[in-house]
Amino acid sequence: MKIVAISLLFSMLACNTQDQNKQQVIPESGDFSESNINLSEERMALIKSYTAPLIIDTSFLWKDTVYTLTLKHFSSMDSGLTIPAKYNFDTNTAFTTHNFKSQLILVKQGDTVINKEITKDTFKKSLTPEFESYGTLLFPALRIKNDAIEIGYSLSIPVTDVGIPVAILFRTNGSYEIAE
Repeated sequence: MKIVAISLLFSMLACNTQDQNKQQVIPESGDFSESNINLSEERMALIKSYTAPLIIDTSFLWKDTVYTLTLKHFSSMDSGLTIPAKYNFDTNTAFTTHNFKSQLILVKQGDTVINKEITKDTFKKSLTPEFESYGTLLFPALRIKNDAIEIGYSLSIPVTDVGIPVAILFRTNGSYEIAE
């Protein structure tokens, strides 16, 4: 029993020592040269997403009523964003990409309650000049709770870690508001 306890103790110490040796590199303000993110891979993933829309098609029951929801998040294929070289830390050249947007359709027993296109302009109050010029909606997250449908995004400059969270809240009666 002593041998098992001593072995367990040494194992825990070894794991603890290994964790202490792992240090997260946090670049100083403005210094992104030591980031663990492979920007080339991120750029390729973004380019692949142009032709791979995210589609969520689901139904839910609220107060004995069935609702059918379809959310499609996709590239507008507009070449509408030219990300300046100062944001492309690996290539130091400008990068042209597309805006992304979503289409939400909510149907209540055969009647369309919501048919709304969501773009970065939907979040106009959150747009700084940089996000207005270079930002787009990425990484949608859908949450349904009771009669509320919340869609959250990262309003981001593509292939950077520059972004802010934004969300829009829809009600099953067709109303919506920007979540703050």
